[in-house]
Amino acid sequence: MDAIFKKAGLAVTFSPTGKKLLSEASRLQALFGFKLYFLHVGVRDSTTEQRLHHLIEENTFSGETELVWLSGEPSKVIIKKSKEIGLDLLIIGALEKERGIKTFIGSVARNIMRHCHCPILVLTKPEGERFGFKNIIVSVCYDKKGEEAAKVALQIARHDHPEKLTLIKEINIPGLPSVVFDSGSTNETDSMRKELMGIEKQKIQFFGQGVGMEKDEFNSEVLYGVEGWECLNYAQSENADLLVVTMSEKRLNFIDRIFTHDLEFLFERIPTNTLLYK
Repeated sequence: MDAIFKKAGLAVTFSPTGKKLLSEASRLQALFGFKLYFLHVGVRDSTTEQRLHHLIEENTFSGETELVWLSGEPSKVIIKKSKEIGLDLLIIGALEKERGIKTFIGSVARNIMRHCHCPILVLTKPEGERFGFKNIIVSVCYDKKGEEAAKVALQIARHDHPEKLTLIKEINIPGLPSVVFDSGSTNETDSMRKELMGIEKQKIQFFGQGVGMEKDEFNSEVLYGVEGWECLNYAQSENADLLVVTMSEKRLNFIDRIFTHDLEFLFERIPTNTLLYK
């Protein structure tokens, strides 16, 4: 099998999770075999360089590595350098920030998630000695990118042997409320919804087998409701430790942010470690 990722970057910082992110990157390099670029934004001096090398050397990396120094606004320079290098995976940490009763992700991570050209692995819960993801959820998208994302999830699953690998699909049927109004029968509408969800579940099964999954390797779930929102709620309620989501190449505009786009839910309230596949 050709390598899925050949060049990966890790945004390295001296944050509380910095050591854990390096440990995660080491494990993923052993799995995928990519060259790993350490991207550090900051002033280059002897003290900082010594601290950074010490931080990196605490981990064992199985493949080629390279340290890249950057200066400027973090999200902009990381996005620019990722494209210049030709990364096909960027790994970043995203510290959760509490605002009232909800959890939000910082603006640097959100900007990178929105604008970086390549797949992004956002680690909100990095582990220093992770022995594999135990509960992987894949939001199914029936296109080429969606198939690639599912194959990445499958490779991780066959390496990590998770307790659960679940393919989910969100559906929304705009015409159902009018059916209820016209027919006056909620039973008829419920029956129609169950039938459509059953058809969708069969499609998920065909999709999973089409990307190389065996029947007993994955579960399937159909979620009815607002796209994006239901996916996040499901991942959170199931205590997933990896969520895989496909992102369209279409850039989100100002209108998408006013009238919340499905991915905007993710950018604001990421529920767990997430692979955003572009």
